[in-house]
Parts: sequence; C-alpha cells; structure tokens
Amino acid sequence: ARGLRAYHSALGAADLALIDVLRRADALTDAQLFPANHRRALRFSVSVPFIDPAIIEKYFPVLNAHLDNPVIKVLVGPDSDHNFKRIQQLRRLAGEAAEIRLEFNGKLNWEQVQKEIDHVRSLHPSAIEQPLPVGDIAGLRRLRQASGLAVIVDESLISLADAQALLAAQACDVFNIKISKCGGLLRSRAIAQLASEAGIHCQVGTHVGETDILGAAGLKLAKSIPNFDCYGGGSEVLFSNLTENKRAMPVPLMEPGTTDLRVERLLAHSTMRMDLHSGIPG
Repeated sequence: ARGLRAYHSALGAADLALIDVLRRADALTDAQLFPANHRRALRFSVSVPFIDPAIIEKYFPVLNAHLDNPVIKVLVGPDSDHNFKRIQQLRRLAGEAAEIRLEFNGKLNWEQVQKEIDHVRSLHPSAIEQPLPVGDIAGLRRLRQASGLAVIVDESLISLADAQALLAAQACDVFNIKISKCGGLLRSRAIAQLASEAGIHCQVGTHVGETDILGAAGLKLAKSIPNFDCYGGGSEVLFSNLTENKRAMPVPLMEPGTTDLRVERLLAHSTMRMDLHSGIPG
C-alpha cells in the first residue's frame, strides 16, 4: 500500500520459506501447488548482453544447436549503430526464422524507443521488452499501437494491482513474471491466472544471480501455466559455460515429479544439468 517495491521481494522470500515448511510437514503437495502440468519441455529465452561480438560469433552456433526454437533477447543500448550491428549479427547467425526481441529495461523515453525500433525494423524484431520507464502505462499502450510490435512488461509488473492496471489499459501483450519481484510463488501464480483470463501470455524467469530455489519454483510455474510464452532463467550469463560442456548449460534445479525447495537438497545437487533441447533433467 505504501508503494515499496522491495516489499514484493521480501514477500517472495517469506512465501517460499512457508511453502518449504508446509512441504516438510507433509501438509502441501505438488498437486496442490501446481494442479496442471501442461508441458515437459520449455521454450527458452536467451539474453544477449553487451559482450564482444567475437564471443557471440564463436559460441552462438553451439548454443543454437542445442536449443529448440529459442527466443533471442538483445539488450539495447544508447548507441543506435551499435545496436543495429549486434542485432544484424544475431539475425545472420540465428537465421530469418528466429524470433529476436529487444530489451530496453525501461531506460529510454517514447521518442528514443521509437527511433531505435525504426532503426532496426529491417532486421524484423518481434517484440520489445520494458521499452518505457515504470509507471508509463499510457505510453506503453501508445507504443504498442504505433510500433506494431508485441510489448512485454517486466519492471512494470510486480503486483496484482500492476497486472490489473496493465490489462485494463490494454498496454501489453506478454507478462514477464519473476517470482522474486512478484511477491512469491502464490502471487506469481495469481498474476498468471489473470493473464490467462485476458488472453495474455506469460514469460517466466529469474534474475541473474538468483538461487536454485527460485529457479526450481520458476520452472515448475512455467510448466503449470496454460498461457506460457518462454522461460528466461538459469542465472547464467550467455555463453559462460559452453567452453567446458558443449552439450549442456547449467539451469536451475528441477527434480522430476517434485518441487523440493529444501536448501540442503538443492546444494547437494547444485551441479545437476538439464538437456536444453528436451528440457528434461539429465
């Protein structure tokens, strides 16, 4: 009620801790938390940070070979020409059929965003994520109409009230739900339900540096919601581990058939890897 954004992260921590207590007491089951399991494999979203183009050139083919139709999310900076060259390189490497999205992180104003979109439109981006600063819902609606691109909200979505306001304004096409910013697993699930009722898809993911506890919960949520878009997570910077293992990348722990959030078990299995092509632990 006081508008403290950090409150939602604190609530998320309490949410998962209480879920853990209930599970330890055998008072809560997977079937209660996740009544549906809509998919075994997940479509992944891969974020491309500001790294040396030579690294992208070297390792992107390896990554692309082991992901099934990934979403490529490119961070956009203040230099228009640099943005164009990076997206052009990824378009060449990924092919014309690949879906490329632009990640703005709410750092530009309406005119600047429109300029960047126009500058790279020939490279066929499909969506823009958090193009405007938090709070500019009217601007999001206007940009959605003017750009012709799907609008994804991230920082603008941390609460049920945010979700309701965005839906009422028809200001977006996709919700980016992160358990740690949306008040925990139960509230994230409630936001996803609102989105489903409104015909809005949901991307599910984690922030860089988050623990496997959040990763496990995020993966289960991604599999259980009907209106799923893609999963962006793993708390790994792109390409960071491909040199050691060409067949798999680290992703958050998910044990088949369970959502065990116990810290000791997560730490004991922190080296578990998942085959990214199938999305099945192995």
